[in-house]
Amino acid sequence: MAPQTKTFTLRELDAAIIMLEMTGKTTYTEADVEGAVMTLKVRNLLPSWSHDEGAEYTLEEYLAMKQV
Repeated sequence: MAPQTKTFTLRELDAAIIMLEMTGKTTYTEADVEGAVMTLKVRNLLPSWSHDEGAEYTLEEYLAMKQV
């Protein structure tokens, strides 16, 4: 069985990428983003509405949208 790609809301992705860029990262893996989202959730830095059900995207889809 192939590993499943993680998906995140746009708000989670935006916040995670900003956090990673603030630490100097310019490239990120799915694991980096997942770790950043988990950190933001644990520290209660993501508003509860940011994880509401809705459209979710993979890191690859998100980066493709940001390049347009």
